[in-house]
Amino acid sequence: MREKENDEYLINLIDTPGHVDFGGHVTRAIRAIDGAIVVMDSVEGVMPQTEMVLKQALRDKVKPILYINKIDRLITEMRFSPEDMQKHLVKLITQINSFINDLAPEDVKAKWQVSVQDNTVAFGASRDNWALSFKRMKATGLSFKDVYETYTSNDKEKIKELSKKTPVHKVLLDMVIEHLPDPVEAQKYRIPIVWHGEIESEIGKSLISCNPEGPLMISVTNIEIDPQAGEIAVGRIFSGKISRGQDVYLINNKQINKVQQIYIWKGPQRFQVESALAGNQIGMAGLKNIISGETLCGADLHDVTPFEPIKHSLQPVVVKAIEPKNPKDLPKLIQALREQEIYDIALKVSINHETGENLIAGLGTLHLEIVEDKLRRTYGIDIVSSQPIVVYKESIAAKGPIVEGKSPNKHNRFYLYAEPLSPEVVEALADESMPTGKIKAFTQENIELLIKAGMTREEAKSISAIYGENMIVDSTRGIIHIGEVIEMCIDSLQ
Repeated sequence: MREKENDEYLINLIDTPGHVDFGGHVTRAIRAIDGAIVVMDSVEGVMPQTEMVLKQALRDKVKPILYINKIDRLITEMRFSPEDMQKHLVKLITQINSFINDLAPEDVKAKWQVSVQDNTVAFGASRDNWALSFKRMKATGLSFKDVYETYTSNDKEKIKELSKKTPVHKVLLDMVIEHLPDPVEAQKYRIPIVWHGEIESEIGKSLISCNPEGPLMISVTNIEIDPQAGEIAVGRIFSGKISRGQDVYLINNKQINKVQQIYIWKGPQRFQVESALAGNQIGMAGLKNIISGETLCGADLHDVTPFEPIKHSLQPVVVKAIEPKNPKDLPKLIQALREQEIYDIALKVSINHETGENLIAGLGTLHLEIVEDKLRRTYGIDIVSSQPIVVYKESIAAKGPIVEGKSPNKHNRFYLYAEPLSPEVVEALADESMPTGKIKAFTQENIELLIKAGMTREEAKSISAIYGENMIVDSTRGIIHIGEVIEMCIDSLQ
């Protein structure tokens, strides 16, 4: 909670690591948020991961503000003068605005530019617990010259005094309140991006307006493993109200579950609540077979379009074989790996059936080292791991023969063939506007994009599902009951 001008604001903060190996954390968090504080090192400047995070945020229309951290390094390490500091910081802000101009949707490019004068940029040193924005400078009378003199004096008491006058949390939270949208405002333009159902339907209107009285719709963004509560599904309520003991329907998993407990967080502490309304981030215990990316709705709503799958810009490519030192710990290791795979959607666990090895695949060596450390520290398993290897993709090089398949009741025959997609079509599938998973209907924009990539209009309209760089095209004509069996074809592709 943050109080400003006699009003109280509930702010949900999700902290994500900046390292590229944890890009999955960023991707999942972006689904749940409406605004972002982009944190940049004042010396390192714009890093490749900065650009990647901005691209993901802007793709989902998450509004950014900028916090340039570690200002002390410019003084103590780089030996900049106050004038040089200001020139350097202006250069960093210009770089960020250039990225926003290149990556943001057309309707927000100009509005979402950050600037010191608009109070959408702050500077500080989080380690020393201080920050400054334009408004804070005017309110306190502090300037970069005062910061410079504080650090050149090497007086720790002066640094403490600086943190008392302008603590980092007050500056950043005031910027959040002033410039980042609340759920009611943000969902008006974010829902068409994250949900491709019928906007004019009852559910569509409720999602657009963030209606707490409307049908329940929750996007699950993370799974936490708790020793006492078990799996806790963390998600954002986009519409409706959730109560303890309520039955909910898992749209992708096609099953009904009961919510045993509802949680909210205050820092690291978790508190139980009886209910929560649209716009909130919550945790839910008691849901079985739940995974990140699942969509929850009311138990009486089954034929509902789920939220768009959470698209990860990076895929696991580094693999290690892992085994326990003590063979008796093998069942314990397998259970621990299953739990970690549920928690970390970027981690893939498999078994090499030829060698019997347990394999873990991650985004990088650091990612896998942290998983190994959790196995040792959290689960108490002494493990041995192989050297990391990098996995390369294989694909077909030419169109294959037509093959016949039969349905389980032997009454239906399917004739299928596989062929490689052109690079132009693959590039079109990577477009932010392109839906994934089971396709109910394409927008005209999607169809024109695929036609431009080389597909015919008929082929583009016949796409039944898209998963990654693969698609299934239904070329049948006049088959009355094709809708009853096409699901099996889509499941086989997936």
